[in-house]
Amino acid sequence: MREEKEKAKPTRGRPLGSGVKKYRILGCRFTREEYTFINKSLNKLRRKYQTNSKILMELFKVYSQEMN
Repeated sequence: MREEKEKAKPTRGRPLGSGVKKYRILGCRFTREEYTFINKSLNKLRRKYQTNSKILMELFKVYSQEMN
């Protein structure tokens, strides 16, 4: 008989299914505090840029200028 191999356990990061990051926005999972902060910020930025795509483009423009 073959011995069953044990499944490799992840060695880093949060264990799968830990339930810590339950809130989802922009396709990413966040904790309640992170979600609240991001959602409030997005609501403010939507007044100026109207869409999430435009908001993300502006944020990346600002970030790329800071990198140079």
